[in-house]
Amino acid sequence: NQGRLNGGMMTLEPPAGAHWLVYFTSEDLDGSDALIVEGGGAVVVPPMDVPDGRIMVARDPWYAFFALFEGGVDP
Repeated sequence: NQGRLNGGMMTLEPPAGAHWLVYFTSEDLDGSDALIVEGGGAVVVPPMDVPDGRIMVARDPWYAFFALFEGGVDP
């Protein structure tokens, strides 16, 4: 890591339980949602502001969930 942020964990309130969600970076979050839908997926949580950027949650056509992040990341 050498002091760089490239992963994280957070506490979820019940009844969320434990789960994993992979995040990918995007240079165009608003354009990415159209590509997801065109590819047979769906946007589950539309783009929203978070500290240091914006995120959205989506799923692919086989119901694998993932998130996209647009904003500042460590190299």
